[in-house]
Amino acid sequence: MFSQTWDTAASIKIVGKDFIMPGEHGEVEVSLGPTMFMEPQQRFTLRKEATTIATGVFTEVLPRQTEEEKDKKFMKKAMKAEMERLGFNPYQASQEKRCKPDYTNSVKNEEMAEKFAELMEKEHNYMKK
Repeated sequence: MFSQTWDTAASIKIVGKDFIMPGEHGEVEVSLGPTMFMEPQQRFTLRKEATTIATGVFTEVLPRQTEEEKDKKFMKKAMKAEMERLGFNPYQASQEKRCKPDYTNSVKNEEMAEKFAELMEKEHNYMKK
């Protein structure tokens, strides 16, 4: 994440949707590791390697994460529950091995899961070039 003169790693949680397609608008919660200065209406950019994947505006500053939310075991359980709810892995491929989700009770033939898989395949092929 880049904003004004600083940049840092960030975790993104999409609010109100399963995921956001390219060109679509959405609301996200951004979790930053270190404390960074920001104020409402400040602009930011999300990048993955050399590619800009999103731009946005901070609308409000939320309270700090609780100790439970900072706990890696808690976050692993939350990611696993989200994968099982969606029926696919919206995170990096390594997270599937790490969390070991059980998709038996997930929705089958989910249209959004198929679109997400296609999008990830295109991105993977692009990164190989």
